[in-house]
Amino acid sequence: MRVMVSGEPEARPSAFHWGISLALFALSLVVFNLFGKHHGSLPLKPGVDPLFGLLPLWDWTGLLSYGYLAFLVLAAAVSLRWERDRLPYILAAISLFVLVRNVFIVSTPVGPPADMLPLYTHPLFARMRGELFFDTELFFSGHTGLPFLY
Repeated sequence: MRVMVSGEPEARPSAFHWGISLALFALSLVVFNLFGKHHGSLPLKPGVDPLFGLLPLWDWTGLLSYGYLAFLVLAAAVSLRWERDRLPYILAAISLFVLVRNVFIVSTPVGPPADMLPLYTHPLFARMRGELFFDTELFFSGHTGLPFLY
C-alpha cells in the first residue's frame, strides 16, 4: 500500500531511470563474470569451518538451487505485479548488491571447503557453470543477503 503525499500521485520512472538501472545491472553481470573467473583461477586455500566438520555431508544442492530460483521468480512476479513503479530502483539495488558482493569475493581469498559437493551440477544450471555460477564465490552469500532488499 502506498502513501501519497499531498494527494499527488507518484511520478512514473522515466526512460533515464530505466537506462541507468539497466546499465548498472549489465555492469554488475559483466563484473560478476570477470571477478568469478578471476577468483576461480586463483590457487586458494580451502575454507575451514569446525561446525561443518562435525555435521554429516548431505546433498542439498538441488533443493537449494531450485528453491532459490523459485524465490527469484516469485520476487520478480511480485515486483511486476505490485511494485512496477519501483522496478528501476529494485534493479539498481540488486545491481549495487552484486557489485559490493564482488568486491568482497575478490578481497576474501578463501576457497571452497575441501570436501564440498560440486555446486550447479543440475541440468538447468550446469550450462551456466563457470559463466554465471562459480564454485569459489561463496562469501558472502547472495541467497541470504538478497531477500533483505525486498
